[in-house]
Amino acid sequence: MAAPGAGHGALVPVSQASLAKDDKKSSSRTVTDTIIGEHEHTIVGYSLVKGIGDGEPIASERFTVGGHEWVLLFYPDGESDAPQGVVNTTDGRVDPNARNCHGYRKFVKRSVLENLNSGYLVADTIIIKYTIELVVSSGGALARAPGASLPKLPTIQVPPPTLGRDLATLLEAGEAADVTFQVEGEELPAHRIVLTARSPVFHALLNSGMREGAEGVVKLEDVRAPVFRTLLQFVYTDALPQDLEGAALEVAMAQHLLVAADRFQLGRLRRICERRLCETVEVETAATTLALAEQNHASELKRVCLDFVSRNLQAVMTTDGYQHMVQSCPQLQAELLRVIAIATQERSYHHGHRTRQIARAVHPPGERPRTEDGRDEAGGDDDARRVRQRRE
Repeated sequence: MAAPGAGHGALVPVSQASLAKDDKKSSSRTVTDTIIGEHEHTIVGYSLVKGIGDGEPIASERFTVGGHEWVLLFYPDGESDAPQGVVNTTDGRVDPNARNCHGYRKFVKRSVLENLNSGYLVADTIIIKYTIELVVSSGGALARAPGASLPKLPTIQVPPPTLGRDLATLLEAGEAADVTFQVEGEELPAHRIVLTARSPVFHALLNSGMREGAEGVVKLEDVRAPVFRTLLQFVYTDALPQDLEGAALEVAMAQHLLVAADRFQLGRLRRICERRLCETVEVETAATTLALAEQNHASELKRVCLDFVSRNLQAVMTTDGYQHMVQSCPQLQAELLRVIAIATQERSYHHGHRTRQIARAVHPPGERPRTEDGRDEAGGDDDARRVRQRRE
């Protein structure tokens, strides 16, 4: 056969090719063979891995057959889609050299696998023996040397995102700021475009033709400067400062931030404060936190506080926070009574149910419980009842 722009080629009998002696002629050799490799994978504790989820594999160790690295996957709960065989490395990154799965795609039925008579599952252990037959060609310009590994792709380290950090630097520097907040005598510069994108309240305040929007100066009342400074940083970075993360966020700051977050409709910040306050509910702060939850749309925090106060009412009623709650949110007293009533009713039900169960266990079937004077609990004497029945 001849290819366009290439030399002519022809099939030559082997006997003739071996007799060629002309030094100007060259030759090459390609050998295609089948390489067979075996691997045995033992899975101990099958009952513990069963139920890990559809498409979740148990992987063997890596091994080499025919110059290729292999990993064998066992799916305890099966795979709804055809498995792709992409294997993760130990640090959680996807192996760029992974290929699609090869082999028999029909899964063994679980009923067959777990049948004790089949002999597959013994002492909660499965032994899977794999045989891999790989057709390999050697020789020729496009062939790899036997045992040579695939070329490694360059490892490119992707740096973490820096948008939040960069915006925090912009806020701190105040460069190109076009609005100033006056809070407790402090002036805090900010950027209108960031504020309006993050908060509908800021958007309405700065774009509705009001004086604050026209002059670019906003004076805020009823908010502490440290609290608003923290809120501004959250607006820019979507995170609290490191010194206020997790348990470092004190109750008082969380309470003030909750109010400010609700005021400026920053839902995520409100949720962060709500979660932190749920973790720190105690006698001294429960009533105050309950009032804050009621006034600032923190429904989950309100539920937690109602439950805590109802169970510790006598102690909470002695705190100053309880008096504040009564004055600021008097309707909460009725809600507390409702929670207490429901809890009492549930305890009475469970106690009565348990008493009836004990009575059934003590008295044999067919016999009625008796009082000390020989009368049954229904208020009658069995002998008298029998006499009356005979008279009838």
